Parts: sequence; structure tokens; C-alpha cells
Amino acid sequence: MAISKNAALPLHVQLENELRGLIESGEYVAGQRLAPEPELAASFGVNRLTVRQALAELARAGLIVARQGVGTFVARRPQPFTVALSATDWAVEHERVTRAAQLGGRLMTEELLDVERVEASAAAAEYLGRGSMFWIEAVHRVDGDPILRTQYWTRSSLSPAEIREIAAGGLTAALWKQIVGADMYYTWRSFDAIAADRRNAAVLDVPVGSPLLQRCGLNSDVTGRPLLYLQRDAPSGRMRTVVPSHPPQDRGR
Repeated sequence: MAISKNAALPLHVQLENELRGLIESGEYVAGQRLAPEPELAASFGVNRLTVRQALAELARAGLIVARQGVGTFVARRPQPFTVALSATDWAVEHERVTRAAQLGGRLMTEELLDVERVEASAAAAEYLGRGSMFWIEAVHRVDGDPILRTQYWTRSSLSPAEIREIAAGGLTAALWKQIVGADMYYTWRSFDAIAADRRNAAVLDVPVGSPLLQRCGLNSDVTGRPLLYLQRDAPSGRMRTVVPSHPPQDRGR
């Protein structure tokens, strides 16, 4: 597609679409260095500001990466894998993502990043009540690539040091039962599109402002008492979340 000053789309969007097409078609391959800004500007007949705007959008989308003093390169795209969720699930399965990765021959690890006693955030307080509680932060990696940053808010009889000790190797369902003191069940899940803030950018290795899929949720005990509020943030293109549908069973009319 030629860059046209008479088109309805702004020039930087046209250039972004052109470069995106070259990357997604494979004409520009992972690791390839893009031409410097002055050369791109001359090639497409636009000014350097237009080039800079287009490159910034491609960087936020995770398609290119800038290396200070070296240049701008086509980003390596981690191969996504699929995690299936069922609308009929009841019991919480913390190992679901790990199993999905293993089925695809991928190595999944979970790293505990931080545990703090904090005042409840506004979102957590809506479901767990106000006051002091634990904030737990973790990151999942597949073959070394960060795919999920998770924040948990909950109350526990354990100390931060005890939680760090038992969760050092990952947060399994059995360990969560130790932390919250009960088996947990899904109450609800929601999905939203958000932009990466500085912390997400640092943990997930994406530029600030990159698109993320945020999954929030609430877990309760068997009586419905809320136990844990969570937020999971996933970069675009690294993991697919699928909710399968099944035809109704023949009820023998």
C-alpha cells in the first residue's frame, strides 16, 4: 500500500500498517534490523516524525524492539499456546496453565516476585472488605518468556516470610489452601483490554502502553465467602484463552 497524503488515514497510521504488513507477511523476519529513520522517511516519502510515530505504535504492539545505540529490530514473537477455560468449572485449578504448556511441549515456570501486607486496593476491598491484607505478585514464564503477571489479594494467618517460603517454587492449589485456609471455588471471572503500566512493562518485557488482556476474578469457599481477588495481565500474542462451547445433550424428548 502506497503512502498517500490524500488518504483519510493519518500518514503515521498508513506507515504503521505498511510496516506491520511486511513483518506479518514474513518479508521482514525476526531479528532483522530496520533501516534508520532518515532512510525510512525517504523511502516512504514522509518526515521523520511520522516514522517515529509509526515505530512507536509497532513497538507498543510488540512487533519491533529498539536497542539503544544499535537500532530498531523486528521482535522475536514467542509461539502462543492455548489455555482452555470452561464456563462450567467450579473448583479452582491453579495448574491449568502449567498443564496446557506441558501438553504443547513447553516449559512453564512460576516465579514469586513479592509478598507484602498492604491496605486493600479499591478493587479488592469491593469484594474482600477494607483493611489490611496480603498482596502477592507472581510471573509465569513459558520457555523463559513472561506470559502472565498475576496480583493476588487475600487474608491469611501466615506471615509474609512464611508465604515466601512455601510459595518459592510456585503457587499450587495445595499451597493456596495453606495460605487462605480453605479450598477455593470460582465465583466469577471478567476480561478487559488494558495498556501496560510501568510495572507490567518491566515484568512482562513489553513497552509501556502495550496492549494487555486483563483477567480479574474472585475465589470463594464452598459457602460463598470471598477469599481471594486476583488480576492476571497477559501480553498480546503469547497465550490464547479459549472458552469451549458444547451442544446441548439430547434429553430424550
